[in-house]
Amino acid sequence: MSNEKKTREVWRPSLPGKREAMRGLTMHRIAIARLTVVAVVLVATLLVVSVLAANTDYDIAEVYGSAIPAQGTVVLTTSGDIEDIDVLLSETELDIGRYSVTVTRKAQDLYKIDGFNIYVKTRYCYEYSYSQDAILDYDSQAGYTKGTLTFED
Repeated sequence: MSNEKKTREVWRPSLPGKREAMRGLTMHRIAIARLTVVAVVLVATLLVVSVLAANTDYDIAEVYGSAIPAQGTVVLTTSGDIEDIDVLLSETELDIGRYSVTVTRKAQDLYKIDGFNIYVKTRYCYEYSYSQDAILDYDSQAGYTKGTLTFED
């Protein structure tokens, strides 16, 4: 046998150098910053959605009476186009008061009071209703806001 001593290599985990450690720390900080931004955006979105969902009172900008024109009636638009008319709307007034109604959305910010020839123009209303119960508070025949339309759940 040989007289050589056998040396055993001991495994030692390699420790990262300063540069690698700093890079790892920087990547960690970037990941935390990204997660923080995502969390803030998510919370803000949830807050906006909850406010919009909770807001069921909408300002009434105008109230219109409606008439069905004779077939073939057209209108000349401000852009010079000729269009067919489905319903002719003209400003009208209601008696001041509170009305329990059902409404159906006809266009953006325009709701028809079911069973009547009355349309209500709202401001920033995103309710997609079809025969939905609502309370119409009509408290002014003039001014920026004529009252509120409140949707019931």
